[in-house]
Amino acid sequence: MPNKRRGDAHGKAGRPLREIDQFRQLIHMSPDMIAIHTRGIIAYMNPAGIRMLGYRRAIDVIGRPISQFLHPDDRPMVAEMVKDLYSEKQKRQGFRFRFMRPNRTAIYLEISSAPISRNDPESRLVLARDITEKVKSEETLRASEELFRLFVQGVKGYAMYTMDTHGNITSWNVGSQRMKGYRKNEILGKHFSIFFLPYDIANGIPHALLRKAEKEGQVENEGWRVRKDGTCFWAGTLLTAMRDGSGRLVGFSKITRDLTDEKGTTDRLIKEVRQLQAVFDRSHAVMFLKDTSGRYIRVNGQFEKSFGVKADDILGKTDREIFPPIQAKEFEENDRKVIESRVPLVFEETAWYRDGQHTNLVVKYPLTDERRAIYAIGGVVTDITHLKANEELLRSTNMKLEAVLNAAPLAILTVDDRGRIMSWNRGAEEMFGWKKEEAVGKIFPAVPPSGLKHFLDGIKSGFKGGSLAGCRAERRKKDGTTLEASIAYAPVIDSDGRIGSVIVVIEDVTDRMRAEREVEQSREKLRNMTRKLESVREQEKKRIALEIHDELGQMLTALKMDLSILQEGVSTGRLKSQIEMTGQLDSSIRLIDNAIDTVRKIATDLRPGILDHLGFEAAILDLGKSFEKRSGIQCTVDAKLGNIKLGQEQAIALYRIMQESLTNVARHSKATRVLICAARRNGFLSLEVHDNGEGIDGTHLSGHESVGIFGMRERAEAIGGSFSIAPRDKGGTTVRILLPFSSPMGGTSHGTNGN
Repeated sequence: MPNKRRGDAHGKAGRPLREIDQFRQLIHMSPDMIAIHTRGIIAYMNPAGIRMLGYRRAIDVIGRPISQFLHPDDRPMVAEMVKDLYSEKQKRQGFRFRFMRPNRTAIYLEISSAPISRNDPESRLVLARDITEKVKSEETLRASEELFRLFVQGVKGYAMYTMDTHGNITSWNVGSQRMKGYRKNEILGKHFSIFFLPYDIANGIPHALLRKAEKEGQVENEGWRVRKDGTCFWAGTLLTAMRDGSGRLVGFSKITRDLTDEKGTTDRLIKEVRQLQAVFDRSHAVMFLKDTSGRYIRVNGQFEKSFGVKADDILGKTDREIFPPIQAKEFEENDRKVIESRVPLVFEETAWYRDGQHTNLVVKYPLTDERRAIYAIGGVVTDITHLKANEELLRSTNMKLEAVLNAAPLAILTVDDRGRIMSWNRGAEEMFGWKKEEAVGKIFPAVPPSGLKHFLDGIKSGFKGGSLAGCRAERRKKDGTTLEASIAYAPVIDSDGRIGSVIVVIEDVTDRMRAEREVEQSREKLRNMTRKLESVREQEKKRIALEIHDELGQMLTALKMDLSILQEGVSTGRLKSQIEMTGQLDSSIRLIDNAIDTVRKIATDLRPGILDHLGFEAAILDLGKSFEKRSGIQCTVDAKLGNIKLGQEQAIALYRIMQESLTNVARHSKATRVLICAARRNGFLSLEVHDNGEGIDGTHLSGHESVGIFGMRERAEAIGGSFSIAPRDKGGTTVRILLPFSSPMGGTSHGTNGN
């Protein structure tokens, strides 16, 4: 009888072992976090959970409150949830909380929680899934040699005694005395209910066991029993009814085994089985077990949900009997690789779920028995379809971003907190001359030593969250030349809110700055010219006023005097002869002729009428003669314009340029000869003034005092032409104006004009 009991108990305790081994390996390979906590204190956490939280050792997590790993903002909410869970004593799922890693980065976990068992209301099972990266870790099953040792420990002793039909003890062996503490003379005649707890006695458990044994012949029972000293132990009992030859009940025999140690082991094993089963059934990942021939021996609910099949329709079948041929072939080849390598392997497999094609990351691992022979293959499947799509989208976005950065006419680079270059676009290569591989990993080579501190200050400002724009600085190229740059700094913030780098955008503003300086110089020249023109205008007004007052006024005064004398002589008869009167009239006529010449000269200076009546060619011939007469410098005019027609604005502009050129010759050149050439050349009207004087120097060409030259250039450009002035090789200066026939004003008459 004891041997039978030992064998039954051993079989009862040994049955879950293989199932436990399977579940243990499944939970170890699972990418989900699996944890057990008692009133918020972590009692167990699988390796995936520890890695998920950013730790390396279980000792860093076990025994610590869950709240220590939570994001500070989520702690109050989790505390309230824990209270609700313990008050409701039911499972809850779908929670999402933030957890903090040691490196201060946050991850989001989706959590499901359920009580372990009714007998242990303080402990709860927690399943958590990292939904931040959508990547699940593998999980290996931890070894349980100690649990196995405790589970298979044999029974150390039995208590054997007999009772009468009422349950009073009639015999008592040594094993009973050792187990329960009573001597034989102390226990005989006592009712066996003395070993039961008051609660069991009150509920009639001893009497019920006697009646059941009487009816069925035997009854097995486990429960708490009480020793003589009041201590309790967990007993496994076999109560048998004893009958005589006629079948009449004559008493009962009872065998008791102390299962206290075994119960602890068994309870832990059962608890572990329940935990593993909960993980297997509630995991968001597809899980399965196959034998070595490829037949399914276990699948979880997520497997059924994903493939749209029932477990009863899958178990005992192979992949070829369930899935399309291509898919089944891929699954079988990967199974074969695991069996051949005898180590866990990771595969990327394509599978057709009920809602379409999916891409999975599959961890397959061998299960071995005590002889290290492979008896099954386990698998944990993570759906990475969305992750692959996001990766493709990210790759496409990065390609577009890179194309935009490379197409931008700006130098765009990112630097770390030490100023070392992390990225370098094509615009930077073209702007500075260094290739990407020459620049990355080094401090920005375009910064001269004198500007390094200013550059690093901008980087520091970016890492503090600040942005700078419009900074002007000098930068050098690889060939040693420099450029003027406009620089902007801005921080690059990642998804965790950290500043990982600073982006630097550089624009080459050398040409713009040069143009701005040239514009400013032009404005200054224009202001100087305006002042000088005002001065020239006032001087010209003064000259004309003096000429009218001194020459024309004197002539008119003399004419008035002559006429007054004639008038007085005629009225008084003082003129002695007709000859005297005629002489007086001749003098008046000469004064009138001189006055007319003076008026004509003044009018010509103000507006050369010859342009309107005789044309441009006649005007420059007359201008040359007048210049030679006034200045005494020999002036030759060579004009071969043919039938070119000029508009009024073109004609007067060219005439004034010629006037200014001859004026400059008379004032500055000390020349003795001047040659004016006007001709048609290759579609242009060419006007040139050559003198044999000292020649113009650079100061007059570029200085602020060259207002006359600036005015001539402005007049030429205003009519669509070009102006140049330069010293001649053999001495003297050449002024050249070129006016294209196709210019906006060329070849068209405006108003009245001549040839």
